[in-house]
Amino acid sequence: MKGIWIALPLVAGMACTPQPDPEPSARHLVAGDRFSCLLDGSEIRCWGANAANQTGMIATDEQFPFVADGLRPQLSLAHGASLVAGGSHACAIDDGVASCWGDNSLGQLGRHAGDYANPNHNFDGIDAVDALPFDVASLAAGTGHTCAVLVDHSLWCWGDNMRGQIGTDAITGPTARRVIDGVISVATGAAHTCAIRGAGEVWCWGDNTHGQLGDGTTMSRAMPEMIAGVSAIQLTAGATHTCALSPAGDVTCWGGNAVGELGDGTAIDRSVPGAPMVSGIAAINGRADHTCAVGSDLSLACWGANEHGQLGAGDTVVHLAPVAPILHTDILEVATGTAHSCVMSTHGSVACWGRSSVGELADGAASPRTPRPVMLPAGSSGLAVGDHHACAIVGPTKSVYCWGDGRHGQLGDGHVRERAQPVEIGLTSIDAIVAGAAHTCARSTTGDVMCWGANERGELGDGTLIERTMPVPSQLVATGALSAGGAVTCGSTATATACVGANESRQLARAGASSATPVQVSTTPFASLSVGGEHVCGISGTGAVSCWGENTHGQIGNGGVGPTSPPDGPPGSFTAISAGDAHTCGIRDGALVCWGRNDLGQVGTYERQDAFSPVAPGVSGPLGIATGNAVTCLRAGDPNGDLYVQCWGRNENGEGGTGAWNRTQFPMLSVADIGAASTVDAGDGFACALVGATVRCWGDNGLGQLGIGFFSRSLAPVTVVLP
Repeated sequence: MKGIWIALPLVAGMACTPQPDPEPSARHLVAGDRFSCLLDGSEIRCWGANAANQTGMIATDEQFPFVADGLRPQLSLAHGASLVAGGSHACAIDDGVASCWGDNSLGQLGRHAGDYANPNHNFDGIDAVDALPFDVASLAAGTGHTCAVLVDHSLWCWGDNMRGQIGTDAITGPTARRVIDGVISVATGAAHTCAIRGAGEVWCWGDNTHGQLGDGTTMSRAMPEMIAGVSAIQLTAGATHTCALSPAGDVTCWGGNAVGELGDGTAIDRSVPGAPMVSGIAAINGRADHTCAVGSDLSLACWGANEHGQLGAGDTVVHLAPVAPILHTDILEVATGTAHSCVMSTHGSVACWGRSSVGELADGAASPRTPRPVMLPAGSSGLAVGDHHACAIVGPTKSVYCWGDGRHGQLGDGHVRERAQPVEIGLTSIDAIVAGAAHTCARSTTGDVMCWGANERGELGDGTLIERTMPVPSQLVATGALSAGGAVTCGSTATATACVGANESRQLARAGASSATPVQVSTTPFASLSVGGEHVCGISGTGAVSCWGENTHGQIGNGGVGPTSPPDGPPGSFTAISAGDAHTCGIRDGALVCWGRNDLGQVGTYERQDAFSPVAPGVSGPLGIATGNAVTCLRAGDPNGDLYVQCWGRNENGEGGTGAWNRTQFPMLSVADIGAASTVDAGDGFACALVGATVRCWGDNGLGQLGIGFFSRSLAPVTVVLP
């Protein structure tokens, strides 16, 4: 719900008021210096740096999320939990008990067992913090120290105390020390600590080299003192700066400001709180040298250091004032690491951006400037890609989910808007899904065809020209093959093939106007159909190919030009056919052949001249083919039996999927991590593949067509967020 904030869990460098335990199904996100964790129901999933076993698992750096080893048997989450992350350690609360794991070189885990002073000693197990007198209400974890607010509102801290950050004159170590009473919440920085007491008073102690204690000096101290003139409901502490959120939703910061940590438009340190620099804020989170804030309208703003793109703005320029990241709407929660940031959207998806040297982004690759998703998708069994939208058949109920451009109702959710996250449209028991330029059709297991979206040419086949934002019954019968493209939909029965929609280029295999009711185009019951931009191709039961419609670039493959009807086509026996915007590819006698428009290399030859008859791109082992708007993708196997996917043609938006960005490319490099794809489909500037039960997409994402919760493109496949 817009404008209503759901309380965040306590994150490293962030404060939180003690609350009742969350429900076991809650999802909470935290980030340490170079790792992140997600509390997902009863499981904690972590990724990133793991030299100190801070991900909860004895392993090397983790590129992908996994269930932290030992958490379920050693730390039951049955009563609900909260989670925090420090420099290289993490802690969780379960049923009032705090347990920590990871680096313990400074005693930050709060346990006496073992040689805590040895910087190479890291506890492999996950055990409770020693000797706290009452249950723990909330936690905060700094670089090398940890603090806990107990249910009696007393504050206890342990670990590194070289700058007085645990609030006493005690030596560094695991022994928890009582610091101050009447505490509502606490925030820990690299070497300083701040707490909220009573009616919002802010008290700070520890390192003050840059004025981060807010007392007007740069003198460090081990004893808490109140900062005058500040009232806060939440605090966050970075390496050398502190920010406070007021009851009115204003944010003010103080301390180090060399790279814009204070967000006040300058790079000047400030030893006392300044004027509010952003308002309308519901939560703040900062670590190291950058800070992010979630607005009461679920927007996101970040400021400060950005050498690794940790602000998510698409650049690596320091921002001295708040800037909106590329992903900046529908944000439920934000967590900042040393040089990366992660957010959780209202849809439940998680995206990360910034440094990825040890897997901080959980996507297995370095992508510093734009958000990347962290997702666990459900099973998918069907996939269709339109010009700028996509749909999938999902789960055991065979439900339909769609995402991307919805401005003509092609998502079927009752709206005319784009969606960067898949939305369920209410259809179940679906066995086939197809997509045209801006419309979609699905066939149920009982054989009924439903369509939705653009209908200016009658492509929905419902007898009208009315655009539909929700599925409506189509008059088209398709007990066999079903296909959609451009503004046309075609289907085959056991005795014939019919099409509905546009006819400007004789896509209905006759002269005349477009038709909103089915027109028989052939008495051949095609076993396979493919509708392109303005032409259609089909394979008969004997393997013969017939094409009809637009032929300006030779996409019919009969050696001629001009619109073609009745159906014609190239000779040979085909097992697969795919019609793109103005080119066509097929598998003939076990080899890949293509014909039609080739100005961007989409036919797969270097001549850049249109091919009016089939030519061979020179690839081997073809298994399946997909053509989009000036792009071709091939599923194939090499002589060793290894599977791979290659794309070529236009690559202006990364639709080639190789991680590179250039205007065109030819068959050469394989698309990463989708070799086992069972289906590949291509649209206008993007493509998707069904890999096992997972949908992965790459390329243009300006309308959310990658289905990953935000609108920045990806040069390599990313996983669609399906529930």
